[in-house]
Amino acid sequence: MTLDEFGPFMVEQRKKNNLTQAQVAEQLKVSTATISKWERCLCLPEVTRFNDIAKVFDLSLMEVMQCKENEVATEEIDKVIDDSIQLAKKQYRKKAKKWILSLAALLAVCICIHFFPVYHVFQVWSPSYYTTGEISKLLYIGSGEERDTARLFIAKANEAFSDLTTPDEQLTDKYGPLARYATNVERGGVKEKHFLRLWSADFNSFDGYGYVWVYYSNMVYDNQGEEVCGSSNVPSLWIFEKDTAGNWQLIYIKEHP
Repeated sequence: MTLDEFGPFMVEQRKKNNLTQAQVAEQLKVSTATISKWERCLCLPEVTRFNDIAKVFDLSLMEVMQCKENEVATEEIDKVIDDSIQLAKKQYRKKAKKWILSLAALLAVCICIHFFPVYHVFQVWSPSYYTTGEISKLLYIGSGEERDTARLFIAKANEAFSDLTTPDEQLTDKYGPLARYATNVERGGVKEKHFLRLWSADFNSFDGYGYVWVYYSNMVYDNQGEEVCGSSNVPSLWIFEKDTAGNWQLIYIKEHP
């Protein structure tokens, strides 16, 4: 079968059966444009369509495949071809199912890694410094509400990192414990670069405290482009408690020395 053979054959059989392109399209559950493309020799149908085309024109499958009507009975050949098509469909569905299951498994793993980033534990584990309870706060990233609360303090920390002009004696009043991230003006820093990532947030701890794990790096440079000070890839635990008004306040930052 070729494009030049199938197109005219479709036109011939459609007219022979007094059918319009729209009627054939309806029976085959395709668009009229698709029928037009077949008849104009622009493309061939999918192999799974040939059996349906044969039924529409009351032909054997072999006649459709050969693009001509035969006087000899072709039931046995039709059966072989039909069985082959059914086998191809079955193999396709089996392969598709396998791909879907694989994608679903991959998606499940990605979701678990996102919400339960166990790998962070290995980045900060230090039995001599952090407690098991503190480490356990890394196992779940926290609810949306908890992370929103943490982001308020993340914004303040970003401001502190970028502060190169506030006198040292004013930093604590301005930033509280986050003052440690600001650079003393006396160091002569004129440019800084940093990143600060929120790892996890837990404001529903049984001990009444809030715990936020972050991860950061920062570098400060002088007007010659030389590095003045900085820290790289530092896990940091921020500890919170509520004030008398019920608002969370950062009270302590714990980092491995």
